[in-house]
Amino acid sequence: MSLKWYGKQVKEEVRRKCARNLRDTCLFLEGHIKKSFGKSPSAPGEPPGVISGTLKRSITNEVEGLTGRVGTNVEYGKYLELGTEHIAPRPFLRPALESNRTKIKEMMCRP
Repeated sequence: MSLKWYGKQVKEEVRRKCARNLRDTCLFLEGHIKKSFGKSPSAPGEPPGVISGTLKRSITNEVEGLTGRVGTNVEYGKYLELGTEHIAPRPFLRPALESNRTKIKEMMCRP
């Protein structure tokens, strides 16, 4: 009797599927965040309203290996998300993550 080890192939297949699931999940979150933007002016605690559309258009995702990021590089995005001493928060990133926690787990655990 002999055994054949497929560890390397199995490891690569798992890595490939995890990367695919991560890309799909990041795209899903990006879309959810963009859909959450409302009309301007927005109420404190609600996602930002759209005035020029710059922030909404800047929402993107990036996947490197098994690390995924969804967010914006627009400077004022962090001020809207977290608020300042003069502006109440209008979060759009964290609520998307929290409200989709179950869906994210399902997507990441797909075979």
